[in-house]
Amino acid sequence: MNWKKLLLGKVNYTKTTDNGKYNVKIDIQGGILSVVTIIALIAWLIHIL
Repeated sequence: MNWKKLLLGKVNYTKTTDNGKYNVKIDIQGGILSVVTIIALIAWLIHIL
């Protein structure tokens, strides 16, 4: 997994079991940095008010 893609967004991960019975897909569109920025902005706005 590429950490730059995880922080900025657009992560696609696919894993299939050895027997092919289970298929796991993880698709993350938004990055961690964008979520942290939005939460910090909301906290800052609450603090000002």
